[in-house]
Amino acid sequence: MYGSDLQWKLLDIHESIATPIERLTPHPAKLPEVAFKGDRWATIVIENDADQALNSMGLAHMPSDHSLPEKIISFASLPPNHWISASIFTRSGQVSIAAQVRQGAVLESSAGPMYLYPLAACKIVKPEVLPVHPLPPASADAVVAPLIELP
Repeated sequence: MYGSDLQWKLLDIHESIATPIERLTPHPAKLPEVAFKGDRWATIVIENDADQALNSMGLAHMPSDHSLPEKIISFASLPPNHWISASIFTRSGQVSIAAQVRQGAVLESSAGPMYLYPLAACKIVKPEVLPVHPLPPASADAVVAPLIELP
């Protein structure tokens, strides 16, 4: 099988084959099921209420049953048992959550360390539908390109 160590850890992939002795048993060992089968990842912004310059990005694991995320990947280290507020962005809109991160694991990658944290007590703070923003009004000093009409 191919893939980086990071992919193997995230997808909980294990390389396992039955040994000759295991093949002789009446019930050969079964391979573990993939942990994220049918699930997806969404962009998450972990908000720092004290200083917005310290907001960090990451990924939220979204289960296929559309429930709240049970784990996140953060590109910045978070203290264990720390409460976070975050915005999750999916194709269907934005959801703001509050959750407590548990003791995590460091995932090494070629781009640098990433941090995988299980979430506890995750709850929706406010669901939002992404608004359609109208174009801003033209100011007096704005340069407007001429409209080209095609035949």
